[in-house]
Amino acid sequence: MATAATRFEVTASQTESEVIVGVQADIDAPIDVVWAVFHDFEHSPCFVKSLYSSHASPLGPEEWLVDRVGIVDLGLFNLHLGAKYRIHLDPILYRSQSQLISGDVKSMQNTLQLTELDQDHTQLSSHAEVETPAWFPKTWSQTLLVKQARSAFQDMLNEVQKRATTHEATICPPR
Repeated sequence: MATAATRFEVTASQTESEVIVGVQADIDAPIDVVWAVFHDFEHSPCFVKSLYSSHASPLGPEEWLVDRVGIVDLGLFNLHLGAKYRIHLDPILYRSQSQLISGDVKSMQNTLQLTELDQDHTQLSSHAEVETPAWFPKTWSQTLLVKQARSAFQDMLNEVQKRATTHEATICPPR
C-alpha cells in the first residue's frame, strides 16, 4: 500500500538513562482522519502489526487509560511487553500527551501534535522519552526503539491512507 506521507522521518538520541525518539511526517490526508487513526486505541491492533492488544477506558472527558501489549521483534524470537498509559487528548489543538503508569519499561512519556497545513494535508510531530528496563541492553535500546517507531508509524500511515481513500477502517481479524 502506498503511504500517506510525503515526508516521514524517525530520529533518536540517547542520554545516560533515556532514549528520545522523534517522528516527523507530512501526511496527505485531512487532520480529522489522521487524528482518528492515531487515537483509535481499541482498533489499533487491527492495523499496527507490533500491537498484540489494546484496551481503552475513559477516565474523564478527554482522559483515557490505555492498556497495551506490544510485540517486539528481536530476530530469533518475539518479546511481549505490556504498558498502561494515561493519555490526555486535546482535540481542539490536535495534541495528545501520554504518560506511562505501569509496564515493562521504567518510564515513558510522549507528545503527539498534529497541525493542519491545508484541508488535505497534515503535519505530525511526535516526541517520546523512554527509559528502558535495567535488564535490557542499553546498546540495543536506541536501534530497537527506532525500528519499533518506524514500523508502528508506517502501519498507522497506511491506515490513514486507507481511511482517506475508502472512508473505512480496517476490520480486525478474529484471534
